[in-house]
Amino acid sequence: KYDKRISTLYGYGMTTTCYMLSMKQYKCSLRAWRKRQTRPLSEMLPIYFAVYTDVLNVCSFLVENKINHYDLKCDNVFLDVLDQTTPESEFWSPSSALALPFYAVLGDFGEAALYRTEKDSYTTRNRGTEFIKSPEMLKVAYASDRTRNTYDRRRTAGCNASSDVWSIVCLLYELVTGEFLFYDDDWVRFFMRVTNPGVDLLSPANEEALRDYPDLLHFFQSTLVRDPVRRPTLTGIAILFDKLKQTMFPALFPPPPRGSGSSTYYTPAAMRTRCLCYQIRPPPYHAWQQDTTSS
Repeated sequence: KYDKRISTLYGYGMTTTCYMLSMKQYKCSLRAWRKRQTRPLSEMLPIYFAVYTDVLNVCSFLVENKINHYDLKCDNVFLDVLDQTTPESEFWSPSSALALPFYAVLGDFGEAALYRTEKDSYTTRNRGTEFIKSPEMLKVAYASDRTRNTYDRRRTAGCNASSDVWSIVCLLYELVTGEFLFYDDDWVRFFMRVTNPGVDLLSPANEEALRDYPDLLHFFQSTLVRDPVRRPTLTGIAILFDKLKQTMFPALFPPPPRGSGSSTYYTPAAMRTRCLCYQIRPPPYHAWQQDTTSS
Protein backbone atom coordinates (compact mmCIF):
# COMPACT_ATOMS: atom_id res chain seq x y z
CA LYS A 1 0.00 0.00 0.00
CA TYR A 2 1.43 3.37 -1.03
CA ASP A 3 1.28 6.01 1.67
CA LYS A 4 3.61 8.99 2.03
CA ARG A 5 3.85 8.39 5.78
CA ILE A 6 5.75 5.10 5.40
CA SER A 7 8.82 4.02 3.46
CA THR A 8 8.13 3.22 -0.20
CA LEU A 9 8.33 -0.41 -1.31
CA TYR A 10 8.93 -0.71 -5.06
CA GLY A 11 8.81 -4.49 -5.24
CA TYR A 12 9.96 -7.77 -3.78
CA GLY A 13 11.26 -11.18 -4.80
CA MET A 14 11.99 -14.56 -3.29
CA THR A 15 14.45 -17.40 -3.73
CA THR A 16 14.59 -20.77 -2.03
CA THR A 17 16.76 -19.32 0.74
CA CYS A 18 15.78 -15.66 1.16
CA TYR A 19 13.58 -12.80 0.09
CA MET A 20 14.57 -9.40 -1.33
CA LEU A 21 12.92 -5.99 -0.98
CA SER A 22 13.36 -3.08 -3.37
CA MET A 23 12.76 0.15 -1.46
CA LYS A 24 13.32 3.86 -1.87
CA GLN A 25 16.62 5.13 -0.48
CA TYR A 26 16.07 8.11 1.77
CA LYS A 27 18.67 10.74 2.54
CA CYS A 28 19.27 9.62 6.13
CA SER A 29 17.65 8.34 9.31
CA LEU A 30 16.46 10.68 12.03
CA ARG A 31 19.21 9.34 14.29
CA ALA A 32 21.90 10.12 11.70
CA TRP A 33 20.47 13.63 11.33
CA ARG A 34 20.39 14.11 15.10
CA LYS A 35 24.03 13.09 15.45
CA ARG A 36 25.01 15.95 13.13
CA GLN A 37 23.45 18.60 15.37
CA THR A 38 25.94 20.86 17.16
CA ARG A 39 23.86 23.91 18.06
CA PRO A 40 22.78 24.31 21.73
CA LEU A 41 19.56 22.66 22.88
CA SER A 42 18.03 26.04 23.71
CA GLU A 43 18.28 26.93 20.02
CA MET A 44 17.34 23.54 18.61
CA LEU A 45 14.44 22.52 20.88
CA PRO A 46 11.71 24.23 18.79
CA ILE A 47 13.09 22.46 15.70
CA TYR A 48 13.13 19.11 17.53
CA PHE A 49 9.52 19.74 18.56
CA ALA A 50 8.56 20.41 14.93
CA VAL A 51 10.31 17.21 13.83
CA TYR A 52 8.58 15.21 16.57
CA THR A 53 5.22 16.60 15.46
CA ASP A 54 5.97 15.24 11.99
CA VAL A 55 6.89 11.87 13.52
CA LEU A 56 3.60 11.75 15.42
CA ASN A 57 1.73 12.56 12.23
CA VAL A 58 3.33 9.67 10.32
CA CYS A 59 2.59 7.36 13.25
CA SER A 60 -1.10 8.03 12.67
CA PHE A 61 -0.68 5.48 9.85
CA LEU A 62 -0.33 2.80 12.53
CA VAL A 63 -3.60 3.74 14.21
CA GLU A 64 -5.54 4.01 10.95
CA ASN A 65 -4.30 0.69 9.58
CA LYS A 66 -4.32 -1.37 12.81
CA ILE A 67 -0.58 -1.96 12.97
CA ASN A 68 1.65 -2.26 16.02
CA HIS A 69 5.18 -1.30 15.04
CA TYR A 70 7.04 -2.48 18.18
CA ASP A 71 10.31 -0.75 17.21
CA LEU A 72 9.73 3.01 17.19
CA LYS A 73 13.08 4.80 17.46
CA CYS A 74 15.03 7.46 15.58
CA ASP A 75 16.87 4.81 13.54
CA ASN A 76 13.56 3.71 12.02
CA VAL A 77 12.37 7.16 10.99
CA PHE A 78 13.77 8.29 7.64
CA LEU A 79 14.17 11.84 6.32
CA ASP A 80 14.18 13.16 2.79
CA VAL A 81 14.30 16.64 1.28
CA LEU A 82 11.11 18.44 0.35
CA ASP A 83 12.85 20.37 -2.41
CA GLN A 84 15.83 19.04 -4.35
CA THR A 85 17.25 22.58 -4.53
CA THR A 86 17.50 22.81 -0.73
CA PRO A 87 21.12 23.53 0.30
CA GLU A 88 22.88 20.78 2.24
CA SER A 89 23.54 23.20 5.09
CA GLU A 90 19.82 23.92 5.47
CA PHE A 91 18.94 20.22 5.52
CA TRP A 92 21.42 19.40 8.28
CA SER A 93 20.86 22.63 10.23
CA PRO A 94 17.34 24.01 9.64
CA SER A 95 16.94 27.73 10.14
CA SER A 96 13.33 27.62 11.31
CA ALA A 97 10.95 25.29 13.11
CA LEU A 98 8.11 26.65 10.98
CA ALA A 99 9.49 25.43 7.66
CA LEU A 100 11.47 22.21 7.96
CA PRO A 101 13.42 21.38 4.79
CA PHE A 102 12.59 17.67 5.01
CA TYR A 103 9.75 15.27 5.70
CA ALA A 104 9.69 12.14 7.83
CA VAL A 105 8.53 8.64 6.97
CA LEU A 106 8.23 5.55 9.13
CA GLY A 107 10.18 2.45 8.14
CA ASP A 108 11.48 -0.95 9.25
CA PHE A 109 8.31 -2.94 9.86
CA GLY A 110 10.27 -6.11 10.54
CA GLU A 111 8.95 -6.36 14.10
CA ALA A 112 5.47 -5.07 13.30
CA ALA A 113 2.17 -6.91 13.58
CA LEU A 114 -1.04 -6.31 11.64
CA TYR A 115 -4.31 -7.04 13.43
CA ARG A 116 -8.04 -7.01 12.74
CA THR A 117 -9.61 -6.80 16.18
CA GLU A 118 -8.53 -5.56 19.59
CA LYS A 119 -8.19 -9.17 20.76
CA ASP A 120 -5.83 -9.93 17.85
CA SER A 121 -3.64 -6.92 18.63
CA TYR A 122 -1.76 -8.60 21.49
CA THR A 123 1.56 -10.39 21.06
CA THR A 124 3.40 -12.67 23.44
CA ARG A 125 6.54 -12.63 21.31
CA ASN A 126 9.49 -10.52 22.40
CA ARG A 127 9.90 -7.80 19.76
CA GLY A 128 11.93 -4.64 19.23
CA THR A 129 15.06 -2.88 20.46
CA GLU A 130 15.88 -3.58 24.09
CA PHE A 131 16.21 -0.06 25.49
CA ILE A 132 12.95 1.25 24.04
CA LYS A 133 10.82 -1.71 25.12
CA SER A 134 7.85 -1.08 27.36
CA PRO A 135 7.68 -2.75 30.79
CA GLU A 136 5.14 -5.25 29.49
CA MET A 137 7.33 -6.10 26.50
CA LEU A 138 10.30 -6.76 28.76
CA LYS A 139 8.11 -9.15 30.76
CA VAL A 140 6.24 -10.61 27.77
CA ALA A 141 7.84 -14.04 28.19
CA TYR A 142 5.87 -14.42 31.42
CA ALA A 143 2.65 -12.85 30.15
CA SER A 144 0.80 -16.12 29.54
CA ASP A 145 2.27 -18.01 32.50
CA ARG A 146 -0.78 -18.83 34.62
CA THR A 147 1.36 -20.08 37.52
CA ARG A 148 2.93 -16.71 38.37
CA ASN A 149 1.63 -14.85 41.43
CA THR A 150 0.73 -11.70 39.48
CA TYR A 151 -1.26 -13.46 36.74
CA ASP A 152 -4.60 -11.74 36.15
CA ARG A 153 -7.07 -13.74 34.05
CA ARG A 154 -9.15 -10.58 33.51
CA ARG A 155 -6.40 -9.03 31.40
CA THR A 156 -5.45 -10.13 27.90
CA ALA A 157 -1.92 -11.51 27.98
CA GLY A 158 0.82 -9.79 25.98
CA CYS A 159 1.56 -6.39 24.47
CA ASN A 160 -0.50 -4.22 22.15
CA ALA A 161 -0.44 -0.65 20.79
CA SER A 162 0.32 0.70 24.27
CA SER A 163 3.84 -0.64 23.84
CA ASP A 164 4.30 1.70 20.85
CA VAL A 165 3.20 4.61 23.03
CA TRP A 166 6.02 3.90 25.47
CA SER A 167 8.52 3.76 22.60
CA ILE A 168 7.29 6.95 20.94
CA VAL A 169 7.81 8.86 24.19
CA CYS A 170 11.30 7.37 24.45
CA LEU A 171 11.88 8.55 20.87
CA LEU A 172 11.22 12.15 21.95
CA TYR A 173 13.91 11.91 24.62
CA GLU A 174 16.32 10.40 22.07
CA LEU A 175 15.57 13.24 19.65
CA VAL A 176 15.98 15.97 22.28
CA THR A 177 19.15 14.64 23.96
CA GLY A 178 20.70 12.33 21.36
CA GLU A 179 20.70 9.44 23.84
CA PHE A 180 18.42 6.51 24.66
CA LEU A 181 16.36 7.34 27.72
CA PHE A 182 16.88 3.98 29.44
CA TYR A 183 20.26 2.91 28.12
CA ASP A 184 22.33 1.09 30.75
CA ASP A 185 25.32 -1.22 30.26
CA ASP A 186 24.01 -3.26 33.19
CA TRP A 187 20.98 -5.10 31.77
CA VAL A 188 19.62 -6.20 35.16
CA ARG A 189 19.69 -2.63 36.43
CA PHE A 190 17.95 -1.48 33.24
CA PHE A 191 15.28 -4.18 33.60
CA MET A 192 14.58 -3.31 37.24
CA ARG A 193 14.43 0.41 36.50
CA VAL A 194 11.80 -0.02 33.79
CA THR A 195 9.67 -2.75 35.36
CA ASN A 196 9.93 -2.18 39.13
CA PRO A 197 7.35 0.32 40.47
CA GLY A 198 9.64 1.02 43.42
CA VAL A 199 12.39 2.44 41.20
CA ASP A 200 12.30 5.94 39.68
CA LEU A 201 11.95 5.83 35.89
CA LEU A 202 13.86 9.05 35.28
CA SER A 203 17.39 8.98 36.63
CA PRO A 204 19.17 12.03 38.08
CA ALA A 205 21.10 12.24 34.80
CA ASN A 206 17.82 12.36 32.83
CA GLU A 207 16.45 15.09 35.07
CA GLU A 208 19.68 17.07 34.82
CA ALA A 209 19.54 16.93 31.01
CA LEU A 210 16.07 18.54 31.14
CA ARG A 211 16.70 20.79 34.15
CA ASP A 212 16.02 23.99 32.20
CA TYR A 213 12.76 22.64 30.75
CA PRO A 214 10.43 21.64 33.60
CA ASP A 215 7.37 21.40 31.36
CA LEU A 216 9.15 18.92 29.12
CA LEU A 217 10.35 16.95 32.14
CA HIS A 218 6.76 16.85 33.41
CA PHE A 219 5.60 15.53 30.02
CA PHE A 220 7.94 12.54 30.36
CA GLN A 221 6.94 11.95 33.97
CA SER A 222 3.26 12.00 33.04
CA THR A 223 3.28 9.88 29.89
CA LEU A 224 5.74 7.15 30.86
CA VAL A 225 3.19 5.09 32.73
CA ARG A 226 4.21 1.52 33.54
CA ASP A 227 0.65 0.24 33.53
CA PRO A 228 -0.40 -0.02 29.84
CA VAL A 229 -4.07 0.33 30.79
CA ARG A 230 -3.40 3.79 32.24
CA ARG A 231 -1.01 4.87 29.48
CA PRO A 232 -2.26 7.39 26.87
CA THR A 233 -2.96 6.29 23.31
CA LEU A 234 -0.84 7.49 20.38
CA THR A 235 -3.53 10.04 19.58
CA GLY A 236 -3.54 11.06 23.23
CA ILE A 237 0.22 11.64 23.12
CA ALA A 238 -0.24 13.90 20.09
CA ILE A 239 -2.89 15.94 21.92
CA LEU A 240 -0.72 16.32 25.01
CA PHE A 241 2.34 17.20 22.95
CA ASP A 242 0.38 19.90 21.13
CA LYS A 243 -0.42 21.40 24.52
CA LEU A 244 3.24 21.16 25.58
CA LYS A 245 4.37 23.01 22.43
CA GLN A 246 1.81 25.75 22.99
CA THR A 247 2.94 26.15 26.60
CA MET A 248 6.68 26.25 25.91
CA PHE A 249 6.68 28.09 22.56
CA PRO A 250 3.39 30.00 22.24
CA ALA A 251 4.74 32.32 19.53
CA LEU A 252 5.78 29.41 17.30
CA PHE A 253 2.97 26.97 18.09
CA PRO A 254 -0.17 28.96 19.00
CA PRO A 255 -3.30 26.98 19.89
CA PRO A 256 -5.78 26.60 17.03
CA PRO A 257 -8.83 28.88 17.19
CA ARG A 258 -11.85 27.24 18.78
CA GLY A 259 -13.78 25.35 16.13
CA SER A 260 -11.20 25.99 13.41
CA GLY A 261 -10.42 22.30 12.90
CA SER A 262 -6.85 23.31 12.01
CA SER A 263 -5.30 20.48 13.99
CA THR A 264 -5.87 16.81 13.20
CA TYR A 265 -5.76 15.96 16.86
CA TYR A 266 -8.45 18.44 17.91
CA THR A 267 -11.22 16.89 15.84
CA PRO A 268 -14.16 15.40 17.78
CA ALA A 269 -13.26 11.90 16.58
CA ALA A 270 -9.72 12.25 17.89
CA MET A 271 -10.91 13.69 21.17
CA ARG A 272 -13.16 10.70 21.78
CA THR A 273 -10.12 8.40 21.69
CA ARG A 274 -9.54 6.93 25.15
CA CYS A 275 -6.69 8.88 26.74
CA LEU A 276 -6.09 8.22 30.43
CA CYS A 277 -3.63 10.84 31.71
CA TYR A 278 -4.08 11.66 35.37
CA GLN A 279 -1.02 13.79 36.05
CA ILE A 280 -0.97 16.24 33.15
CA ARG A 281 -3.26 19.11 32.28
CA PRO A 282 -5.92 18.11 29.72
CA PRO A 283 -5.87 19.57 26.20
CA PRO A 284 -8.00 22.66 25.48
CA TYR A 285 -11.78 22.55 25.87
CA HIS A 286 -11.70 19.22 27.77
CA ALA A 287 -13.36 17.64 24.76
CA TRP A 288 -11.48 14.37 25.09
CA GLN A 289 -13.12 13.79 28.48
CA GLN A 290 -16.54 13.43 26.91
CA ASP A 291 -16.10 9.73 26.15
CA THR A 292 -13.60 7.53 27.99
CA THR A 293 -15.06 4.21 26.92
CA SER A 294 -14.31 4.10 23.20
CA SER A 295 -10.90 3.15 21.81
